Amino acid sequence: MAIEYRWDIENLECIPSQDGLQDVVCKASWKYSGSDEDMYSATRFGIVDLPSPESDSFIAYDQLDESTVALWVAEQITADRVLEMQTEIEQEIAALRSPPAVTKPLPWRN
Repeated sequence: MAIEYRWDIENLECIPSQDGLQDVVCKASWKYSGSDEDMYSATRFGIVDLPSPESDSFIAYDQLDESTVALWVAEQITADRVLEMQTEIEQEIAALRSPPAVTKPLPWRN
């Protein structure tokens, strides 16, 4: 079963003014989720500090989109950690699909 992964940016913290730039994003709260076609899903959450931008590559706050910020987050987390999260999510979904053990009601209490 293929798992589709998705970044969601939940919150941004900004520095009002820094080096002549306004509303500089300095921290992002994120959610990284995976789900399969049967709607089993698992999620990881986190907060990451973002580096100060160069003035020539600065994007005004009101011009940001989620995919740009998600790219920044992924760069800070590192590709290795993203792969680790994907493995964790795959394992969690596999356990939801086929639980290793489940608690069942006692048959004499039905």
